[in-house]
Amino acid sequence: MENQDKVPLFKRTTFVGEWRVDIASDSVWRVKNGDELLYDENGKPWIPGTTIAGALRKAASTMEFAETKAVGEMFGYLSLDGTNRDVQSSLYVYDAEVNESLSTISEEIRPSVSLNPVTGNAANRKRFEREYMSPGIVLTFGLRLFARDEEDYERKRSLVANLLAALHHGTVRFGGDLSNGAGRFHIRKIHHMEYDLRSKADLLSYASSLQIGGTHEITEQIIGNGHTHAFYKVQLDVHIPAVLIGAQDNSSNKTDTANMRTDHGQTSIIPGSSLKGLLRHQATRIAFARCSNEATAEQLVDFLFGADNSTTGERPVAGHVFIGDVRIRNEASTVITGIRMNKLTSTGMKGGMFTSERIAGEGTIEIILRPARTSISPFLEHAAMTLLLFAIRDLAFGHVNIGGGGARGFGRLSAQQLTMTHREHAVVVTHDGKVTGSKAFLLDNLLHAWREVTKL
Repeated sequence: MENQDKVPLFKRTTFVGEWRVDIASDSVWRVKNGDELLYDENGKPWIPGTTIAGALRKAASTMEFAETKAVGEMFGYLSLDGTNRDVQSSLYVYDAEVNESLSTISEEIRPSVSLNPVTGNAANRKRFEREYMSPGIVLTFGLRLFARDEEDYERKRSLVANLLAALHHGTVRFGGDLSNGAGRFHIRKIHHMEYDLRSKADLLSYASSLQIGGTHEITEQIIGNGHTHAFYKVQLDVHIPAVLIGAQDNSSNKTDTANMRTDHGQTSIIPGSSLKGLLRHQATRIAFARCSNEATAEQLVDFLFGADNSTTGERPVAGHVFIGDVRIRNEASTVITGIRMNKLTSTGMKGGMFTSERIAGEGTIEIILRPARTSISPFLEHAAMTLLLFAIRDLAFGHVNIGGGGARGFGRLSAQQLTMTHREHAVVVTHDGKVTGSKAFLLDNLLHAWREVTKL
């Protein structure tokens, strides 16, 4: 006689897994409702489960997970040719809601400009401002996974664990402006619960559970598994002699303009969007100078930074680079006096004297190249990373400046150390030229891919 405590009660589901995930924003983030930030009926920001599910699915569909059958089954798909049935998602993703007791909710305004898709320069009279939620906001969302049997559950559970690790390491992000450094979160806590629905005890526990995820904490188990999902990651430690980014109005009236700040006005930053614009401009110059044809140069730059495509009528293409804000440590402020010049006469304007704040200190630039889908050239990703490294080198050596006042010597950074990782390999380059780690594997392979793609 069959064991009465192990009776299959459902034809399609015998195992259920639940995760309750507490996350905190490391950067500004924006989820929109039309042109406005998204708030719930109580005036609190939130992230819809559909936004979270879309980010997780996009990450799961990239190269490292391309052969995992669980992806389609877990997120569902439509049968477009009519030969197969549509598959419903087996992973339910719940909205992320703010934990008010752990959060200080505020907004930040960031100035920005539209770029001319042909020249890559700022379009005339296209300056605007964007509204973001500030860093430091804690939210909680839930996941519920349904599986046919134990083997199916383990396969999908492993994928969920890898995706949560990728979220913690910054390669899964939520909302808009991701390549400009927005939407990064880290995991504070994860609680997990598993149910075997063949067991009457588990079935009763699942049916009567009031909180998704139970009480079993698995935070260290998830974030310590090392699965960053980053194809390449670069950390550049820099000394900042003097920089002005953002030129926002200074409400303190100490100077006419002040550096851009975050953390409720406590920390000066170099925005990821400014670094992205600088590196894109420099990478474009290098690519068109070194590639054997313009099409290859455009392909490399578009792969890294995306393509607007407004002039061709095609759909925009997202880039693969994430560049975060740089928080300036040990900052020191200096007031600089200048005179605005008449563009026609090249003489000082009447009443044109102004003051601006320059910030010096140290910072760490973090750049992540996320993996692409399998349909591209096997060398393209590595060649694109090589191009990005060439642009980073010019920034690190002070050959290009960030922010205003470049003609006066401001905004030229000085690199102290560069660390680059690719899966389990890492290489470290110090300011005096010493190289340690997987030099041969990483650098030689990158240069080989560069020569193959550029035909040099």
